[in-house]
Amino acid sequence: MNDSGQIGQIGSKDTSKSKLILIVDDVPKNLQVLGNILKSEQYALAVAINGQQALEIAQEALPDLILLDIMMPDMDGFEVCSRLKQKEETKDIPVIFLSAKDNYEDVVKGFQSGGVDYVTKPFNRYELMARIKTHLELKTLQNEFRDANIAKQKLLSLISHDLRSGISRMRSFIRIIKKDLETLSPQDISGLLAEIEGKYESTYGYLTNILEWSKMQQMQIHPQSAWFKLQELVEETVVSLVETAKSKGVAIQTAVNHKMECYADRTMIGVVIHNLLANSIKYTHHGGLIEVNTDFKNGRCCFTIRDNGVGMNKQILNQIVQGELQSSEPGTDGEKGSGLGLALCKDFIQMNGGTFHIESMENQGTLIHFDLEARESK
Repeated sequence: MNDSGQIGQIGSKDTSKSKLILIVDDVPKNLQVLGNILKSEQYALAVAINGQQALEIAQEALPDLILLDIMMPDMDGFEVCSRLKQKEETKDIPVIFLSAKDNYEDVVKGFQSGGVDYVTKPFNRYELMARIKTHLELKTLQNEFRDANIAKQKLLSLISHDLRSGISRMRSFIRIIKKDLETLSPQDISGLLAEIEGKYESTYGYLTNILEWSKMQQMQIHPQSAWFKLQELVEETVVSLVETAKSKGVAIQTAVNHKMECYADRTMIGVVIHNLLANSIKYTHHGGLIEVNTDFKNGRCCFTIRDNGVGMNKQILNQIVQGELQSSEPGTDGEKGSGLGLALCKDFIQMNGGTFHIESMENQGTLIHFDLEARESK
């Protein structure tokens, strides 16, 4: 977080940017013809007139696809492609050879050097566009599969570490009670049982988040919207977390319009409010304050939760805004988390037709707000 704070809207990543195609050809007329065709199809363009220039542009601009001529001075297209495939940054860029050389040996050499396709000149415009579109779609699917696999590995690692940690803590406390039952005072036993209960609640909440997130990723969750009293839901959530807050001396102040009714899936919004409040408790120092407020504007409920805790720096907030799965920072008492809580809240609010925003400043606290369709009952 910079010194002036940072506001981010989760899930606002821009996906409208045109795909960038690098054309490599030493004949100006060929560049002009290809450029006009690709521009008419709304592609962004980069141009190189020799192999060395192509390597430099590819390294810097990281195009989504390269159309590569073979017969060029100093460095032919085969060598250019081979060099691209040797570099980590450019090895996954699809390369389509576009050449007047149409013998079998050259086609084979093109694929052996790392090309994904080979089109001979003179080319048919519609065939070329179809191949470009196909390889761009394949590249997008490969990226999505790679990202999904990375996310899955991170998730499995988080589950293994955090669940083992929580269960191990509970087991240690139980062993202490069993071993020293006769010498422990009632106060000692009460304290240990409170520790076990607290660890159970946090581990159970963590596991619930994982299961809900997993179901959502598989599109097994669909909102069942109905009108409900928001104040009642907030009060239920505060009661469920009051002991956790007391253990840290954290005060929770609520100012929720008792007449306000929201139209959404009550269970999903309950998960959101529980996660946000539990998160605030986790990242608020002993003796801190959490404020929960609502406002009614233009048929929408504006819900805010503010704490004066540790806040988030720019890097962590950007990861959340981009929707990246990550291990969260430990709480002020070393509490663990998966980083799934806020991502789950964002998705649940959006599934119920709302928007979700975060404003945070490191060492000063965090403000989270979302909105839902609402009305004021009589």
